[in-house]
Amino acid sequence: DIPGVTVDCAANGAEAIASFHIKHHSVLILDISMPVMNGEETFNELKRICREKKWEMPAIIFCTGFTPPASIMEAISGDSQHCYLPKPVSRESLVNAVRNRLEYYDLSHPKA
Repeated sequence: DIPGVTVDCAANGAEAIASFHIKHHSVLILDISMPVMNGEETFNELKRICREKKWEMPAIIFCTGFTPPASIMEAISGDSQHCYLPKPVSRESLVNAVRNRLEYYDLSHPKA
């Protein structure tokens, strides 16, 4: 639904990290409850990797049908780069969240 956007899928947080190493995605959608590496662990690993390699931290859209951990709510409070969508997530709200994160990314990376 967003022209020019390519979607990659990962079955768990570890696969998402491996894919990020290759493609440096600008937006990631993380379920907080994932196998192998949950959303919070994946988020923390992404922060570590980006800090270590001096890469731009991607925008994260957290999703869950449960109450998110306080650390996730803290990570998104006051930061329009990241957000939380409660499940069930409508197609429209997911597309809007991705579009908003991409706009944030474009605003913070003006083209010369």
